[in-house]
Amino acid sequence: MIATAIKIQQATQFAVTDHETMSMARDIALELADGDRNKLERIAELMFMYSAHLASATATAVTFAILPETDFNSMVDEIREFDTLTQQVESENN
Repeated sequence: MIATAIKIQQATQFAVTDHETMSMARDIALELADGDRNKLERIAELMFMYSAHLASATATAVTFAILPETDFNSMVDEIREFDTLTQQVESENN
């Protein structure tokens, strides 16, 4: 199950950082900023947050659609275990 979670995470990350997606966001931000650098940076920040949220929400909806509830719960449990192990290793290294 953790492999499925990682694949979904990678696909979601790709969707947000894809060159075409970034180019479209840049074009929209440039159009709306009217030459104002601060406005351009704020628009870019908001668009990134929006696209990341949209990709995440889509990945979650797709996950619910393709996995039975028991498999989804198992995947979440595996992710939590993995996160716990990662935190333990990081704390031991610090």
